[in-house]
Amino acid sequence: LCSDTANAQLTLYASTNTDFEWEDLCNGTDIQFTDDSNWNGNPQAGGLFSYDWDFGDAQGANTAAPTHAYADTGTYVVTLVTGSTESVCADTMTYSVTLHPKVEVALDLDLDACGQGVTFHAVLNPKEAASSLDWDLGDGNTAADSTFHHVYQQPGLYSVSLTVHTDYQCTFVGAGQIQVQPSPSISTVPLPNIITPNGDPVNNTLTLDDL
Repeated sequence: LCSDTANAQLTLYASTNTDFEWEDLCNGTDIQFTDDSNWNGNPQAGGLFSYDWDFGDAQGANTAAPTHAYADTGTYVVTLVTGSTESVCADTMTYSVTLHPKVEVALDLDLDACGQGVTFHAVLNPKEAASSLDWDLGDGNTAADSTFHHVYQQPGLYSVSLTVHTDYQCTFVGAGQIQVQPSPSISTVPLPNIITPNGDPVNNTLTLDDL
């Protein structure tokens, strides 16, 4: 009866659990991805990771935390394949990532020709992205309309800000300053000393126009 024995060394690696996170969905088309993978709960159990990213737009990367600039906003299917530098172990995770448009915010401020009133206009691009507006008028008053009129009680320089809220939990801010001039007063109009109400029909009244 013949017999033989063979010995072999077998190395078992922990299986990889691939996962990743992303940030800056409110920043238009630029997005930061971060690897969050591990080897069955232990980041070092299977050796160093290798990375193979597919950003869903025919572009990719092979680093742990790549930043990617998309050509446009929208929804992209992003895939990360992580492997080991010491074995053939690999795992894949895929998420749908939606990039929302960045809202450009500008303030259009029109002062009244006379008085301390100002008409405010919110200029937004794209305007349909806004779900609500929050104005700070710089004098303790606020507003929530896209166009409105406000009268300041005192002249001076006021800092105005507009916060734009969206349905996708992003906020965008625009700011500016406005100089409010004092309202004209009749007491500042010089009155000539030519009124002579002495019984004759001459120089008995003074009429002021366009006040």
